[in-house]
Amino acid sequence: MANLQNAKDIAQGIVTEAEIAAKVASLAPDEVIKSTTAPTGVVEGQLWYDTTSSIKALKFYNGSEWLKVSPKIPTITDISTKSLRQGQATSITITGINFLSGQATVKFTPTGSSTVDVVVTPTSDTELTVAVPSSVYNLTSGTDVAISIENSDKATSSNVSKKLLALPTGGTVTTADGYRIHTFTSSGSLTIPGGYSGMDIQYLVVGGGGAGGSSFGGGGGAGGLRTNVPNNTSGRGTSVESAMSISTGTYAVTVGAGGTVPYNNAEGNQGGSSVFNGITALGGGGGGCQGVYTPTSKIHGGCGAGVSHNSSGYRGAGTAGQGYDGGPHWNQGPPYPTASGGGAGEAGLTPPNNSY
Repeated sequence: MANLQNAKDIAQGIVTEAEIAAKVASLAPDEVIKSTTAPTGVVEGQLWYDTTSSIKALKFYNGSEWLKVSPKIPTITDISTKSLRQGQATSITITGINFLSGQATVKFTPTGSSTVDVVVTPTSDTELTVAVPSSVYNLTSGTDVAISIENSDKATSSNVSKKLLALPTGGTVTTADGYRIHTFTSSGSLTIPGGYSGMDIQYLVVGGGGAGGSSFGGGGGAGGLRTNVPNNTSGRGTSVESAMSISTGTYAVTVGAGGTVPYNNAEGNQGGSSVFNGITALGGGGGGCQGVYTPTSKIHGGCGAGVSHNSSGYRGAGTAGQGYDGGPHWNQGPPYPTASGGGAGEAGLTPPNNSY
């Protein structure tokens, strides 16, 4: 039907729908049809004023579809390049203007490959998020990918070219909840390949645990714990630390070893400290022993160690922001109970009498 009046005429039996279609086909392209629904039986170049209240726009028929005479042209201002990664399924966020509210098409055109279209609904007129197609992210790292947007006005933005980045390496790599996790159980390095700049990362750094003392010795303290992972806490119940941003380069990772007991009737040794990019988690304190009445500084650390029954007035001190203190002595006779070491989440305890 050409317009609302035509619909009324058909309903009243004045004309038939076939007659209306014939009339529309005979219209000159410069004659404008007004209606809320797209006219049918039209010819290329026909004009239609879409009177839908949310649109109200003049359109023309190009032979296959209706297009706005004056469409809004989308413009891309930024793409989250750190998310365009080789071999990894991910999404990128694109910001700009004139994305409109209707369905848009994001066009990925890798060098030497065909364009891949992904249809999405923009989050707003200025932002949309789109999943990178597997046929794109499985290409060779370093491939240039041209990205553009066609909005619901059928207008297309200029291309913005981004490289498909190689993935960081180092440690044991796993993925969970959209995160790529590098786990180090021994010292090594984290390598960030070229193309990354100002990449925010989350870290969890834990020091090596301290050894327990020999000869009725106290328990060793746990290694200190430091993290900036949101919705968690660092050691000793403190708030998570500040965000960390890294760029292309190689970053040393030191994993602290656990402490050892060198001989009988001696304090345990402290654990080794773990270090990453300026973040140091201290090793745990070494446990006291009954042969050392005045414990040395070995009992202190990321988390403090427990002491022996005869170390009156002493307990291993933890470190602010890393771990709690060890348990104090219990001055009792046989069976000479000793205190436990402190942890990242709780202080060490003194055992009840009649236990070790």
